[in-house]
Amino acid sequence: MEKGLQARFREHISEHFPQLKSGGGVFLLAFSGGADSTVLGELLFAEGVRFAAAHCNFHLRGDESDRDAAFACRMAGKWGCVFHQTDFDTVKYAAGKGISIEMAARELRYGWFGKLVEEYGYGGVLTAHHGDDQVETILLNFTRGTSLDGLLGMAPKAGNILRPMLPFSRAEIERFAVGNGLEWVDDSTNASTDYTRNRIRHNVMPELKNINPSIVGSVARNTDYLRSVAAFYHSSVDRAAGDIVSADGKCARLDIKALEELGGHARIVLYEVLKRFSMEDRTDDILRSIGSQSGKVFLSATHRMLRDRDFFIVEPLGQETYKAGAVTVETFSCRKEVLAPVHMVLCCQEVKKGMVLPDGVREACFDAGKVSFPLVLRLWKEGDHIRPFGMGGASKKVSKCLKDAKMPVFEKERTFVLCNGDGRVMWIAGLRCSQDFAVTDATRRVIRVSMVE
Repeated sequence: MEKGLQARFREHISEHFPQLKSGGGVFLLAFSGGADSTVLGELLFAEGVRFAAAHCNFHLRGDESDRDAAFACRMAGKWGCVFHQTDFDTVKYAAGKGISIEMAARELRYGWFGKLVEEYGYGGVLTAHHGDDQVETILLNFTRGTSLDGLLGMAPKAGNILRPMLPFSRAEIERFAVGNGLEWVDDSTNASTDYTRNRIRHNVMPELKNINPSIVGSVARNTDYLRSVAAFYHSSVDRAAGDIVSADGKCARLDIKALEELGGHARIVLYEVLKRFSMEDRTDDILRSIGSQSGKVFLSATHRMLRDRDFFIVEPLGQETYKAGAVTVETFSCRKEVLAPVHMVLCCQEVKKGMVLPDGVREACFDAGKVSFPLVLRLWKEGDHIRPFGMGGASKKVSKCLKDAKMPVFEKERTFVLCNGDGRVMWIAGLRCSQDFAVTDATRRVIRVSMVE
């Protein structure tokens, strides 16, 4: 004899959600008042699970929205649980963010649930998503275009969201509600095909059930298998990505040679890596750029990527518009520290026998007798020149120095020069010094400048 929904639910949460009955605290039921969440509330109540109920009034259906809120409050009273309710101007929120009503309602409710969990210490948010919802979600993802993860649908546990009803179909949930004389409220918009999910629910799902009446169970078994496949897939991709991606401050570097060595797997690994930067839809364009000249820049909503010579360099947006102002350094007797726009320490000291001079990269040394104040620390600009060591006193454009150093575009944008009081460039910070201020045997005092990480 087939077990009833209550018995199956009990076995399911005992195996997969033991925290619900093992002193895991009080949980928050996302309660719309519909059949699904009403049945979940009844099942939880019957199993002795401690929970509070939370209802959102989105004010999208006039009196019907207020009716649902009143019903939700009444049911919470029946269960003897704490009841939370909030009101949203969903239309205004959606317009302000330029998103759909569906997306707005989702952001609003999950944002509020998260705040309740944090404020009251709930053990998690219980939603009534069931097997039919899962099939609809997977079909939506597949239709819109998705990766392997999208074919997994909704996870039974995702952060503080718990979905204990996924193994059960809409039909058996509604049979339980009717068979037990439960009341619930219907959302009239669920019958409308104006929403994409509803079109799948009313037009596609019935046809799929005609082909396979057990479609919900079949998809559940498939997703269980695919979760194992996905775990293996991500483990393999992460190992490969470890040979390609390296961190460099706020930037990430992707080794082009290492990527090419992956052969046919390069596209898969790159796609997953690019997800970190909201750039996965540019995978093919980025791969094609490997065979072209360096310098191409790719943009996403959050990052930008430079195709450099040997690497793809990725950094968060906002770094590119570096508008640091110039800093003036007045004369000083011993030590001076500059904290912004870059952290530098300047020291004035006597020359001592055996003193080791820095290489001019992270630290530079100048003859104090040749320096005039105030010094100026600023971003380099077109037209800047320097007389670097090793060129017989010839002048060279700073831009040419940066190019010869094969400095990536992103780094060029943030390169500073330290200028003498008369405007001459003394130092391309982190790169080269001018011989005009060189320390010689006749030097008595030096100004040592260090860049601090």
